[in-house]
Amino acid sequence: MAKGKLSVEERRRRNAEYQKKWREKLNSQPELKDEFLRKERERWAHRVQDGKVKTISDLNGRKRRKRRKFWKEAQRESRERRKKAQEIQQSLNTPPDSPLDISFEQPSRSRQLVAGERLRNRTRQRHYREIKTLKGKLEKVKKDKDKLRKRLKRRKLDPCQSTEESPRTKTQSMLQGSKIRNPLVKKTLLFHHVLSKALHKNVHHTHKSGKLTPHTTLSGKILKKYRMMHQVREFGFSYKTLKEKTPIQRKPNYIQMISSVVHTFFENNARITTDKQDTITRKKVKRQRMIMTDTMQNLHYSFTEQNPSIRLSYSSFCALRPFYITAPKTSDRKTCQCQYHENAKLMLDVLKSYQAVSTSKLEETFQLVCCSPASESCLLRTCARCLHKSSSLPLEEGKAKVEWKQWERVEEQTEDGVHFHTRLQKRTGTLLELMDLYQDKLRNETTTHVHLVQNQSKEYRNMIQNCNETTGIVHVDFSEAWKCKYSSEVQSCHYGQNLPQITLHTGMFYTKQEKQAFCTISESKCQDAAAIWTYMDQVLKNIHTRFPHIDTVHFWSDGPSKQYKNKKNFLLLSIIPPQLGFKNVTWNFFPTSHGKGAPDGIGATVKRCADRIVFFFLIVVGGLDIVNGTTFHQLVSSKLSGVYLHYVSNDDFLTCDAVLPKSLRSIPGTRKVHQVVAQGNTIYCRHISCFCNEPQICRCFNPVAHHHTQDADEHRPVQSPLAMLMEAMEKEPSRAPEGLMSAVGPSDINTGDWLSVVYDYNWWLAKVLKSDQEHRDVQVEFFHPHGPSSHFQKKQGSQDVCYVPFADVIVKHQSSPVRTSRSREIYQLSPEVMDFIDEELFNRLLPGL
Repeated sequence: MAKGKLSVEERRRRNAEYQKKWREKLNSQPELKDEFLRKERERWAHRVQDGKVKTISDLNGRKRRKRRKFWKEAQRESRERRKKAQEIQQSLNTPPDSPLDISFEQPSRSRQLVAGERLRNRTRQRHYREIKTLKGKLEKVKKDKDKLRKRLKRRKLDPCQSTEESPRTKTQSMLQGSKIRNPLVKKTLLFHHVLSKALHKNVHHTHKSGKLTPHTTLSGKILKKYRMMHQVREFGFSYKTLKEKTPIQRKPNYIQMISSVVHTFFENNARITTDKQDTITRKKVKRQRMIMTDTMQNLHYSFTEQNPSIRLSYSSFCALRPFYITAPKTSDRKTCQCQYHENAKLMLDVLKSYQAVSTSKLEETFQLVCCSPASESCLLRTCARCLHKSSSLPLEEGKAKVEWKQWERVEEQTEDGVHFHTRLQKRTGTLLELMDLYQDKLRNETTTHVHLVQNQSKEYRNMIQNCNETTGIVHVDFSEAWKCKYSSEVQSCHYGQNLPQITLHTGMFYTKQEKQAFCTISESKCQDAAAIWTYMDQVLKNIHTRFPHIDTVHFWSDGPSKQYKNKKNFLLLSIIPPQLGFKNVTWNFFPTSHGKGAPDGIGATVKRCADRIVFFFLIVVGGLDIVNGTTFHQLVSSKLSGVYLHYVSNDDFLTCDAVLPKSLRSIPGTRKVHQVVAQGNTIYCRHISCFCNEPQICRCFNPVAHHHTQDADEHRPVQSPLAMLMEAMEKEPSRAPEGLMSAVGPSDINTGDWLSVVYDYNWWLAKVLKSDQEHRDVQVEFFHPHGPSSHFQKKQGSQDVCYVPFADVIVKHQSSPVRTSRSREIYQLSPEVMDFIDEELFNRLLPGL
């Protein structure tokens, strides 16, 4: 039989017995006790020496006072125990007291004394009973008071809570105690109370004439709840009468027209948000939120000035505001502002605070340097009357010292080299100097920039509204890249692995009949001119297939020089659209920081749909993973029907790259160009868009013609990739510089070696972490950026590690690259080495073109 498990009490009892026997044995043998105490003292000394026990000198002030207080209390208790022990010992040693004399007589108590004690005892008992009764009553009153206080608190928290009895409770209260058991009586009383409550609740839902209608009075939720709808037939109402609805009163046509004008005005004076989650839903209609650019008072004032024929009060103007256009919040901090507007506004705020100007609106201060009212020639600084106009301040007021801020591009010298950053710099000077600087800024850039913003926005709106049957408008922009996601990720994948990013090129296409949103998807990070026309190829083919009568296309976009506004894009504009069947094409640019539009909302919609696919299916079916562009295209296309999606592979980019010549002459003043018109091999550029003589080129704003020619040292035509390959094969292979091994085999690669490898059509400096002979690849750590570059360094925040096949190894560096920093891993390669690697990379990529 197995031994039973002891309980906690039994274990404690046995432990106490063991301890008692050990103490008795210790006290009975003095030598053993002295040895035990000596060992305890030595153990204590070792613990103090090792720092396991802190002495009072090691404690801070508060803990030291606490320790001394503990010692004082312990010493006091010890003294009391010793004192009690001494008293007990003395009592044992003291002889007993002498016996009492039995003959001594106690004095007798009187009758009055006994009666008084009896009376006091009765009075004390009566008081005890009264106190006990009063305590009980006081406790009851306290409970009632707490109950009422709690009820009041609950009533304040829930003011809608009603203490009114329900119809069924009233009926039961009336029948309680009576001998009536007829169910018809109970049903009749219940119908009475239900009808009374329904009338009381619906008394506010009266007809415009002030009368209660049957369908608003007798078809409420209360009658349906108690199933009394059939009882209303006693009043002569049929079920059909109760189901009649008040006809919807439609607004007159002129009110609908005013509402449409107000909606258009608000949309033109608001900027759209780009966050995919920033939406508003009202009555099952979801819209991307837009932010007003001014206060409601200023917008109402501007509306009345622009529409003098419409008389609209401020309250009606506020009531007609679309639900998705809201005032800015704290989280709507402006992070994509125009530098021209912001610098002028910062100077104007200081001038207004010193009362140097009378208004804080930028457009109203144009009269300082322009005619009043300012015309187009005044804003473009071509008016002879106000070309040198200026305003001055009194001499005494102009001597005041002021401070203002400006956004400027600042050069900063770091260990990595020279970098340029935009900073908000503080400036100081006199008020007169600030006034002169502000007027110079208005003359040189602000007035022209503001007119450019107004003109481009007006031309864009007019083109969409007045589009004919043979014209199409395409508005495009790059959306922020979408990072691929797993429905469930481990921590090392979420923070360590670089998942692919999907490039989204979004846009909106307008015709006279309809409009269509589109989005081109690619895993490539290229956003140059060749990539843009690769994205647009399928879109333009789709337009030409659906609308074969369209022969004119106008492109609209913002103006980044690396994407849209460059000589390569201008050249492809004159080559690709005519090949697809479009005779007339133009490319128009919005001014800097004023290019927000429909493509931003389309990008947010596409990315929001992809996120919902991952998150929603995570809950329903365990999760869907979007890890590449093909999966992104398949899943989003099946869920998003309002946007035309097209996938572009990496091989598709080679077609447009082959069209571009090796060298192309630059176009002077590209930064100021805002309209490009292509006709054959000639393009016409001007700094502002104009379509007054469409489809012919008008002479407004002096368009400048440019012919596509190559540099003077290249007179031969552009070679095809095959001809370039044949020419490269005829050349002799270049000799590798000293310190490089070009023919690298798997056996030549070891851990810690330095390589130059091919990845994503670029070469990278990499360090070998591990060589895998079985799978014929090598694990390397990339150093950024890709070559050629003046320096190479580790990626900040995390390692950029990847497996590269042996075939993608270009060269092996026999020694470590030159390290240029002591504190950071920054390396440098010589120009000869980088030139050789570039040449080897070019020879490797030629067969794939």
